[in-house]
Amino acid sequence: MRGTVPTYLRPHVEQIEAYRREVFLDLYLRASGERAITDRAIHGRYPELNDGRLFRAALDAGDLGYARALANLCLTSRLLDASDRLAAAQLDIKVTLDGAEVGLGRASAAWASAATEDERRRIGAALAPGFERREVEQRRWLDAYGAAREALGFDEQAALIRAVHGDVSRWLDHAQRSLDATRDVYLAELREWRRRDGVGDSGPFTLQLLLGGVRVPAGGASSDKAVRQTAAAWGFHEQAERIPIDLVARPGKLAGAMCARIDPPRDVRVTSQPGGGLQEYTLLLHEFGHGLHFTTGPDRPFDVFGDDQSISEGFGITFQTAATEPAWLAQFVGVRLDDDAYARLRFAELARARHGAVHVLYEHRVFSGADAQREFVDLYRRELGVEISPHLALTWMLFFLPLQPFYALHLHQAQTVRQALWRRLSEVGGPTWYANDRCHELLTDLFRSACELDFDEVMAKLGVRDATTLVVRPGDEAT
Repeated sequence: MRGTVPTYLRPHVEQIEAYRREVFLDLYLRASGERAITDRAIHGRYPELNDGRLFRAALDAGDLGYARALANLCLTSRLLDASDRLAAAQLDIKVTLDGAEVGLGRASAAWASAATEDERRRIGAALAPGFERREVEQRRWLDAYGAAREALGFDEQAALIRAVHGDVSRWLDHAQRSLDATRDVYLAELREWRRRDGVGDSGPFTLQLLLGGVRVPAGGASSDKAVRQTAAAWGFHEQAERIPIDLVARPGKLAGAMCARIDPPRDVRVTSQPGGGLQEYTLLLHEFGHGLHFTTGPDRPFDVFGDDQSISEGFGITFQTAATEPAWLAQFVGVRLDDDAYARLRFAELARARHGAVHVLYEHRVFSGADAQREFVDLYRRELGVEISPHLALTWMLFFLPLQPFYALHLHQAQTVRQALWRRLSEVGGPTWYANDRCHELLTDLFRSACELDFDEVMAKLGVRDATTLVVRPGDEAT
């Protein structure tokens, strides 16, 4: 973190910065579809950063932020072959749908967008063999991950989590309490949405259709224009023009959006797959918000090396929520949705927060030895009201596991950041803080201090002494 480089890392700062630049540029090129596979030579140029010695030094010093970042470098460098095999296998998997062989991605999209429950179940049955084949490849990747983790000195994933996060029991309890506090309201509203939409209890309705099905009326501003105008309205005029946004549709491009902090604050880029619907706007403002953080706060790439991902994700989720507010849509997109759409968006926020809490519990239980499929099905049924295929149990986990040993925890903690940050922004800028520049000074200070302070210290700046006292209840902070 800025100005506090520990002795054991001081000789390596320039190499860390160079390594990060290369890794994040490579990640960006792959996410944007401009490069198909990882540039393997990158990791071979920095053996002293990814051989585990600096990771151990960070653990011994109690610098858990640095330890998490160094663990990621070590694991990633050991998983190049396994990750390439998994990516290739997933592209090769085909299923038979309506008499034709189609890729798993295309069939999954048809499953999610099916017009009726009967059609969704029919497509789901066709998808099942493909999911099973993918699961075989995912378990091969997990075997390789386990070998890489053992090379760092940890026989079990739970032990690695304790090493880089400390005692997470209070957060596991917090996730459960958040689920308990919102379960009845969530399930009752879910039943009503299903009744109104005429659908059943299969997974895609809750986790895909509901979250991404709100359309933007014709004539509104494009997503990139709306996002840049938002940043300028917040007082970040220079960053609004300087951060590039890639909206070109390409084969192999990441589904969704990503911000790459290649060489902050000079080179920070955003890429997004244009998909239509309001979700394109919310995801883009989330990632552009990361861009504002990384171009406003850090002075050098090393400054964000040990930052807390929970704070960064908290910024993104806060801005993402702003893009669902009527005043934001009116001012920056020039449209108004109907009342049904706004109600759907509020419920989607609750569903997303519960999904995050579920995965904290699910992943930790699996990492502690529980059966992945049984825990997955049981938790989704009880907490999300979804009957979901057990063959999807590893998919979400493996999306984040290459990033951090327990990224689900960061995403859950980010919800508490969102609640505290929204309240503070509203105190300074009013209930429509996202439509004016009165929070510019506050946001600038938070962006800068996020790479200097740990999670609890940033939350204290937001007026929260213990974040686990905040029950995650999305909607309370929105208008």
